[in-house]
Amino acid sequence: MSIGNSLSFWRKGFTFFEIMVAMVILAAGTVMVMKAMITCLDYQEYLTRRLYAMNLANDRMAFLEQSFLKTGKIPYTHDRDVSTAWLNHEKTDFQVIADFSAIGEFKHAVRCDTVIAWLERGRPVQLSRTAVITRF
Repeated sequence: MSIGNSLSFWRKGFTFFEIMVAMVILAAGTVMVMKAMITCLDYQEYLTRRLYAMNLANDRMAFLEQSFLKTGKIPYTHDRDVSTAWLNHEKTDFQVIADFSAIGEFKHAVRCDTVIAWLERGRPVQLSRTAVITRF
């Protein structure tokens, strides 16, 4: 075996620079995947709270509609309530605000505005629904 043949054997491997470039590419890919996963988890938490708030708004609207349809009178003009829920192992307080108002001179129609507000990472978030309820 000559010296030239033994040197060519050692040159078949990777250089230190090639290994470091591969490690940088692998690390960058891992960071991007982890960032995407954390972003998805944040969206999931937000959408879970939003879905719960939408259900609260729908329940309050249905209750107010049934009350108006039974009696024909506006149940109350302004209502505030706090609903607490454990979502994603975290306690969340939802403030429910409902306003009833007559629509002009119509006796058989009222406007119902419902707002659900909560804190999402210290920032206030709200969801609102408006409906016109008629009684004939």
